[in-house]
Formats: sequence, C-alpha cells, structure tokens
Amino acid sequence: MKRLLLPALLVCCGLSLAQTNPNCVGLNNPTNFIISGNHGETWTGYTGSRESTPANCNFDNATYTNTVQASGLEIINNYDGCNINLDNGSTRTTSRDINNNLDHSRQFVIKGAGYDPETYGHLSYLPPDTSIHSSIRLGNYCGMHGAEKLTYQIIVRPDNSIITLWIALSMLNGQHSGGENCSFKITVERNIGSISSPNWVPLAGDTLCYIKMVPDGYQADTSFRVGANGLIFAENNQSLYNKNIYLPWRRFLLDLSNYIYSTIRISIAVDDGAVAAQYGTAYIAGNCHSSNFDVKQCVSGETSTVATIYAPKGGTHYEWYRSNSGILTGEALNNESNYTLIPEQNYDSLDCKRINFVNTTSGDTMVSNTFMCKMTTQFNNSPMVTKHHITVGLKKPNTVVDTTLDCSGTIHLTNLSYTPYITDISDAVDTSLTEWRFYGTITPIPQSLIATYTGGQASHTFAQTGNYSVKVRTFAANTNCWNEETIRIRALKPPVPQISLSREKLCGSDTILVSNTTTEATYHDWTIVGRGGETTNIITSTPTLQLTSDTTTSITLLTRTNRHYLNDTNNDGTPDFIYCFADTTFTINHSNNSYAFDTILVTPEQFPYVYNGETYDAPGDYIVILPNQQGCDSIISIHINSNNEGIAPTQAINSIKIQPNPTNGLVTIAADDIKAIEVLDAAGRKVFSAQQTNTVDLGSLPNGTYLMRIITPSGTATRKVTKTN
Repeated sequence: MKRLLLPALLVCCGLSLAQTNPNCVGLNNPTNFIISGNHGETWTGYTGSRESTPANCNFDNATYTNTVQASGLEIINNYDGCNINLDNGSTRTTSRDINNNLDHSRQFVIKGAGYDPETYGHLSYLPPDTSIHSSIRLGNYCGMHGAEKLTYQIIVRPDNSIITLWIALSMLNGQHSGGENCSFKITVERNIGSISSPNWVPLAGDTLCYIKMVPDGYQADTSFRVGANGLIFAENNQSLYNKNIYLPWRRFLLDLSNYIYSTIRISIAVDDGAVAAQYGTAYIAGNCHSSNFDVKQCVSGETSTVATIYAPKGGTHYEWYRSNSGILTGEALNNESNYTLIPEQNYDSLDCKRINFVNTTSGDTMVSNTFMCKMTTQFNNSPMVTKHHITVGLKKPNTVVDTTLDCSGTIHLTNLSYTPYITDISDAVDTSLTEWRFYGTITPIPQSLIATYTGGQASHTFAQTGNYSVKVRTFAANTNCWNEETIRIRALKPPVPQISLSREKLCGSDTILVSNTTTEATYHDWTIVGRGGETTNIITSTPTLQLTSDTTTSITLLTRTNRHYLNDTNNDGTPDFIYCFADTTFTINHSNNSYAFDTILVTPEQFPYVYNGETYDAPGDYIVILPNQQGCDSIISIHINSNNEGIAPTQAINSIKIQPNPTNGLVTIAADDIKAIEVLDAAGRKVFSAQQTNTVDLGSLPNGTYLMRIITPSGTATRKVTKTN
C-alpha cells in the first residue's frame, strides 16, 4: 500500500505578516523546544497510540505514553512499533529542515523551504507568508496507529494576544470506519486553575475545536467539520480508498485579547489510523502580534486625514466607531451608546479625519478622541467579535492663514497654523519652515506654478486682477509631520475709469448725458467744475449724469467695482469692506456760440442789400445767426455802410491793430479818428464802452476772451482780445 503524507498544520501569529514578533519567539520560528521569550512560552510534544474511537471536541482518541520536551523536536524511539531510519545509518541527525525522503521516519521535524515530495508537490513546507522561515511537521509515516500531539503554551499579554494560525494537511483515506481512519484536531484552552493544579477548559465550548476535513475525491475540501460529532470521514468508500486528500495552506486569526494575563495553550493532534498503513501529516507555523493598535499620529500631506489606526490584519470583518464626546475611560469605554459608527469603514485600518474629532453635541473640535474597533475573527465557522479601544490625539497641524490684500495686485499671507493636540512645546508649529507655492490658476497644476517662498510670511504681486491659488505646507516643530492645504486667493487692482458723452460734438447750452462706462462699475461719484471755477459734487445711483455743456469745464469721476477685501480698519473686531477706487478727469470741449463782427461796404445803388437770405434796405448794424463748422449756431454782427467816401474803407479797417494782446488791463489801438470803442463778452453783452480814445483799460474785467468793436469813419473793425492776470 502506498504511504501518503498528511500535509502540515501551520500556526502563525503576527501583527504584520511581513514582520517577526519577538513576543512569539517559539511560535514564529520553532527551532527547538527551548523557548527564550518572556511570556512563559513552552512547546511540549507527546507520542502514543491511536484508539479506535472517533475523536471529537470533547476528548482525544489517543493515549499518549511519552512526553518530549527536548532540543531538536525529535525522539529516537517510536513507542508505537515504527522503526526509525537514520540518514547515515549510525549517526543521529538533528530534525532541522532535513528535506529528504528519509525524514518521514522522524517525529516533530522542522522544515524549511521546499515542497513535500510525499504530496507530489501539492503542499509546500512554508505558508505564503514571507516572514515565516520554518514550520513544524507533526505526524509521521510509521503507521501502526501512532499518535502525535504538540502543545504551545503562553501567557497572554497585550503584545502577543492575537495569533494567526497557518494550517496545511494531507491524509490517506483508508477503507475503514471513521474511528480507524486518520484524524486531526486543534483545541484552544485556558487554564482556570492554578499553575500547580491546572484546569484546562476550551475558550468557548467546542467552537475552537477542529476535527478533520471532509474528503472530496483527490481534492482538498475547503471546510472543517466542527462540533462534538466532528469526526466525519468517508467510511467504507471504495472510490476514496488509498487516496491522499490535501488541504492547502489556510489562515485563521485568533483574538485572545479578552484573556489578557491568562495562560492559554493550543493543542494540535495528528495520528495515523487505528489500522496499519493509515497515514496523516500536518504542518504548522505561526506568529503573533499585539492587540494594541498601531497609530500613525500624523498623516502628512494635503488630506483631511490626521491620523491612521492600524488594526491586526487577517480579521474577517471590521467596524470602526468614534466617541461622541472625546476621551472615554472606565465603564464609559465599553458603553456603545457613547460611540457613533463611522460608515463604510470596514478595513483593517481607519483614516481618522478632522470630522472624527468634532463633539457631536456641542460641535466643538476636540484635541483627542477615543476610537473603537469591533474586530471579527474566526477560528471555525462561528465568528468571534472583540472590541478594541484606542485614544488618538489631533496632532496634525491645523492650517490657518491670515490673508491681506491691497489694491496693487499684491497679496500678503501669514501662517497662523497651530497643532490642536500639544503635549509639549516641541509639538507646536514651526512657521519658519512654511512653504508657499503660488499658482496662476484656481486649481494648482504644475505648469501654472509662478512663485515659491519659505517662511512664516509671504507676499506676491500678480500682474492681473483675478482668482488664483496657493499651496501652504505647514510643519510641526521637530517632526516630519506636515500638513498641506490649497487656499484660493485673489488679486485686486483699481478699475480703469472710463467716461463717455451722449454727443461727440457739443454746442453751447446743450443738455448732455455723461456715463460711467468703467467695466463692472458699481459706484459713481462726480465732481463738476463750472466755468467760473465753482465745484459741485454729485453721487448718482445710476451710471448716468445729466448736465448743460456750456456751464461745465471738467468732470472728475471717482468709481470702483464690487471687488473688495476685508480688513478691520477701526479695530472693533469686525472686518470692514475695503474697495479699490480710481478716478479720472474729463474736460468738456464744446463749440460755444461764437461772436464774429464784420463790416460790409455796399454802394447806394446796391440797396436793398441781400445777405444770408435777409434783405437790408439801409446802412446800419445788424445781427445775423449762422451755423459754424461744428454745426452750432453762431451769432455774427455785421455793419453795413454806404461806400461813398473817397478812401478805401476796407484797407483802413484792416490796418487797425491793438496791443498788447493778451493784456492784463491797458490796451492801445493803432487807428485814426476813432469815434467809439465797445467791448463785448462771449455772450454778446456790452461790458465796456468809450468815446474818441486810442486806449482802453480792461483791468476791471474778469479774465477771458472779449470782442472789441472799433468804430471809425471808414467802418467798424472787430478784434479779439484776451484778458489775463
């Protein structure tokens, strides 16, 4: 009959499957029975004979007559009648990772890398866990109803209270009853007695007891039969007779955190059948880790996550809760009414966000909070739920930036960040390390980076008004903990004032509309300067102002947009709205009613004389209205005289000159036989007159331009004269 191997049962415990826990010295790397840990670890091996009674979770079906507790996990003699074949025939070898076809003769062999040839390569010696470098093979191929059992005993403490078990099995099915076939069993028990008088009881009845797998042809089954009647194997099944059945490596997580400071033992039993040539083998390996969760107190970066809690890996389900009101202790710690479920967090780690530190009653931010994890583990088909608690401080810097704008396109930033959870001054924010990155877009993108600064303050001037962004990286003092947030900023500049008129060409006495056409203008403050220098201020609710053109010389517009920033200008604790104002002055250029004077000589034979459509019957002074080049009405004064004198009147009139011009008062007229002099203002009103004189004093008149009519026997000459100081 072909002898087949029962693959190993592996026990593993570890906080991280990629780490070796020094608190599980014997379980993680069982090099021998001598344990150097400090948690009361012991390995004990037992050998004996297999009974014909089916095993169940209430009793073992073997009688153990020998106790093995020696270095090397190997015994020389098999008390069940199996001959030991040594490798070299004479010298005893150690049991360490022999990995040859003769090691089936030994018991409690330590294996290393490789595959079991007795399983035709179906089972490896090590589980798929790179942190585990050796396993214990439990069971042998000697036959004759041999039985072997290992126990691992440890005092449970917070740093070793979660155990991961790796299991792999191979069994040969014989054509026998269930009590005669091979069996496999694990129990986890707690000592409720004393050290000298132990009383071992299962942790939870039979829920932590495994018997053996249910075979299914040549393939490994994925389940164990659990319970008091767990010994289920195909009996008298000719189709499965002499077939090896494999169970590849599987992992179970055992949470012992409810049994802190208790003594726990894990027993693993594998036996040959009660009938010769029934073989079974198990491989075991393991690791353990702390039930106290790891915490990364500061998750650096641009994220609302301030800390991460890491639970032991391998659980079948996780639920995370947060305290409603901060740190919980005593009875409140286990009172679930004090917690709120954090939704959609069913992983073995929790990202604690700022919102998880808000008091659900008051809405205040708490500097620390208690979190609870309900961790479900499964040593068989029945789940085990344990609760774990941890208090986490809000150590990640809270970014606070004071922003000040001015109307030059410059923004001034000051880092006022702080660390809410400060246990020491060294945890405070070091603002001198602040990094500022200014971007020319609302959303930061690498290609829009325009400036970088370092220090507690930063200022930057933008070329254009608009919305931008800055990334602020804040560091906690003496740590690598930093927070980065993106802040939207603005740059403000005054508007460019624009004024438009309802008419491009203005005539005297026109009523015109003046409009504030500044882009986005929301304020219209007008200052009007009249011809006499008088000033009028008007603030209009609309951007349009109505005025008369010939009474105005200039308009100054003060305007702004709705863009503003906040600043407490009067130190009353309330921010004030600060706007960017700008002004511009517009000069009114219009064509006034001009007053021209002319003399027309007409012979007596030409009367009645027609001028500009009007008929004049006799010489005299007349006023006519003519449009000027700007399209405005101009008043022209003409003197019609009879040309019956012997001189050339036009030549005499044209030769008349006045000086100085401009003048500050006294004017001399170069002309003969002046009859009269008249001075008219711009409105055509006579403001001065004199008879038979060649000098005129204009010193009493206001500054301005006047028309001077000089009347002589040859006709009337009109000259412009400017009066200045």
